Amino acid sequence: MSDARNPGSFDSFRAEQEFERAVRGGQVGAMVALLQGKGTMPSLEEVKAILRPSGEVYRSLQSVPTARIAGSEGRHADFDRRFRPRTRHTRRRWMSIFTAG
Repeated sequence: MSDARNPGSFDSFRAEQEFERAVRGGQVGAMVALLQGKGTMPSLEEVKAILRPSGEVYRSLQSVPTARIAGSEGRHADFDRRFRPRTRHTRRRWMSIFTAG
């Protein structure tokens, strides 16, 4: 079984490498977006202000392709628009998700 919390495991080592690569990509992506005037991933409230939905409907838990996600509730500044981590404080959760996949 893979476990990102076991620092000696191969999966943990691979997850660590991928996380560092993703953080570098997220930081570069954020700089490029800033230069292009796009900024970071917008918050859910910013998206609602632009789209002005007339209401919300709960449609159960569903998988959504990341390309269709327009914003994020809560931790939108932690990721770039391609969901790469922008800071290292998300390491444990990111590595856990990486090794679970």
